[in-house]
Amino acid sequence: MLIVQNAAEPASLRNALVDIVTAGAVDIRVASAYVTLGGASILLSAVANAVGSAAFAAMPKTLVTSFDFGLTEPQVLQHWRALANASVFVSGAQRLAQGSLMPQRAFHPKLYVFGRDPQTCSTLVVKIKRVSPSGSADFRHAFADARVSSV
Repeated sequence: MLIVQNAAEPASLRNALVDIVTAGAVDIRVASAYVTLGGASILLSAVANAVGSAAFAAMPKTLVTSFDFGLTEPQVLQHWRALANASVFVSGAQRLAQGSLMPQRAFHPKLYVFGRDPQTCSTLVVKIKRVSPSGSADFRHAFADARVSSV
């Protein structure tokens, strides 16, 4: 399935994320270049609503992000770390410790994985097709249900 988000359809990514979260989700893994508290709240609320509060508290939750260019909101890391069974990883943390928000190598994934069991997951991959000089972007989202091998 291909979903396009642009100025005419600004909620496509949010809707796609909510649509792929199922009641059977057992874990959540997010790798996103930039994260906001508002976006994280939408995502985490959708997962909690889909699985119930007890299952949400029990499920492993992993966030991998960066502070490249100062776009990630620090409060979102505090929010994720306060959740039960949550892990937070920051790409380029050594540059941040040196007082720089300019990455040596840009970290730019947009990947959302919702595990349903050890062999199955729902995944949303986001690709920016084009960014205009004004900064507006046309996003392409590919959604896949995948069977994966146990590691």
